[in-house]
Amino acid sequence: MKLSDFLSPETIESSLQARNGAEALAELAGLLFRAGHVPEDTDLVQILKNREELGSTGLGDGVAIPHVYLKSLSAPRVAVGRSVEGVDFNAIDGRPVHIFFLLVTPDISKGDHLKMLARISRLLRKPDLRRSLMGAAGSEEMQRIILEEDEEE
Repeated sequence: MKLSDFLSPETIESSLQARNGAEALAELAGLLFRAGHVPEDTDLVQILKNREELGSTGLGDGVAIPHVYLKSLSAPRVAVGRSVEGVDFNAIDGRPVHIFFLLVTPDISKGDHLKMLARISRLLRKPDLRRSLMGAAGSEEMQRIILEEDEEE
């Protein structure tokens, strides 16, 4: 299972405008809505907020992987966002988050959800990848970097 199967150019934003965690979640969810990957009538933002109340998905090192199950999906979906300024996301190291990977999977795909979460986490543990994503010229370059790194996994 590769990220290239679930990541599309319209679901990558290289310049998130969010100033706080709720705005970041709304912006990331908006990428999936606009791409037609999640039905507009889904309360994805509230579901994400509820998940964050259970414990922050801010992993430290400037990275967060918000993730939820969504019954109305037929396949996993991924959105990626970069905030140059950083967002307070209650990360475990207390530092701002710059790179977000939003993972939304069907409720019946718990195994796939965990595999994708582990794959994204492994990728984002690499300092060189994080630096490359932060230095990328835009969304297309971010996608290329992610897919190249994903192929090496």
